[in-house]
Amino acid sequence: MFTSNLISDKLSYELSNKFWKKAPLNLYVSTNGSDDTGNGTEQKPFASLTKALTYIKDNLILKGQGGLNVKFLTDYSYSGSLYIFGQAGNIGQGFINIDGNGHKVTLATGLNIYNSHVSFTDIDFETNANSTNVILISWKSAVRFLGTINFTVKHDDKVLIYCSYFSKFENASNINVTVEDNKSIGRFVRVQRSAFVDLSYIDDKTISLNCSCSFAFFDVFSRGYVQAVTNKFTGESKGQKYYCNTGGTISINGKGEDFLPGDEAGVIQPNKACWVG
Repeated sequence: MFTSNLISDKLSYELSNKFWKKAPLNLYVSTNGSDDTGNGTEQKPFASLTKALTYIKDNLILKGQGGLNVKFLTDYSYSGSLYIFGQAGNIGQGFINIDGNGHKVTLATGLNIYNSHVSFTDIDFETNANSTNVILISWKSAVRFLGTINFTVKHDDKVLIYCSYFSKFENASNINVTVEDNKSIGRFVRVQRSAFVDLSYIDDKTISLNCSCSFAFFDVFSRGYVQAVTNKFTGESKGQKYYCNTGGTISINGKGEDFLPGDEAGVIQPNKACWVG
């Protein structure tokens, strides 16, 4: 089991949902709302996610609060860049949870999360032509998936989740990846710079990557760490499943002998500085 003093234990799935005594604050978004006259309440929702995120950044100091939910009251779609910067301190290490709330919410985005704690519940993501990464997680951020998360790949050579610089990504959702017109997914997860990705600890969740093109589940290097269990992955692919390069670590089922170079498991190009086990 991987442990790190770089990321607080409060970020674990079990503890972070029990630690905060106060209920989370709710903000609401609706296509019938207004970014000019709305205040984020259920009665006067904002019209856009970008307005809700700007409101959080500019107005909310929630230390000790049990996190914050951004809930959608209607179906919603957005295409373009999104930024969540520096919110870890504002919410007292609780999470900003972006929640589809029973509606179809589609983000075709390059989402940049920096020094923030964010979770996504029942959200659809699409690749964006102008961004290499769908979700970039960096600088002591923590990101969690909940419910069902769908990715649609519409462009070649994209990275769905890029986790870097002392950050952590945890999956507690069912993830489905659909690749259109035989596009190349590139990478499902890329990990580097003392970042940690945990895809192993929720027993009943699966990750389905169905693609006749070439992609890799993991691309790990430069002190990145991935912990996973193979029976959570379903689907077909061509090419290699795992890349482990200089300084990376991939822990699969805790059995290194099953994933040595040249095996059908597809670990390729590991060198002496990379551990797979």
